[in-house]
Amino acid sequence: MHKLLLLVFIVAFIDSLIIIVCKSYNNLVKLRNVLESNYADINKELSYRVELVRQFIPIITPYIDAAKISELNTYVAQFNIKVGITELAEYYYKFNYAISSVNLSLKDRGFNAPEWTKAFDDSLSRLEALKLIYDDNVLKMNNIVDMPGTSIVAKLFGFVKWPYFRNA
Repeated sequence: MHKLLLLVFIVAFIDSLIIIVCKSYNNLVKLRNVLESNYADINKELSYRVELVRQFIPIITPYIDAAKISELNTYVAQFNIKVGITELAEYYYKFNYAISSVNLSLKDRGFNAPEWTKAFDDSLSRLEALKLIYDDNVLKMNNIVDMPGTSIVAKLFGFVKWPYFRNA
């Protein structure tokens, strides 16, 4: 009778441990999938922004010096090379700085294109919102990867901390 009780306790303990590991693993997989989706959303919106610039360059070429046009063309050409979130964040901030610089030059020369300004501003707003969502989910993932108990499951299955989309 005593051995049977011990066996039941051991089986219950192992079952509980398996359930905890499975639940932790499933949470990590869900968060990883959400983060990959968040990254894809950021990439898609940034791709839209690059396409806006690609269409905008021929219109603004007469109003902007060749160096700034060349810089924008370089960023447009480099976009598809960016793979990781850190590279994409660095690219994003440099690209936005170049766009802002061009917009200031256009204003100084009296060029006004409200439809383009609105498109760029709307795109920037969407990107800022997507970055916040991404960073919130990174915080969740990184907390789970760091917490005692779940950190063991994370290490066991190769889950790591994700980088934040921060200012480069």
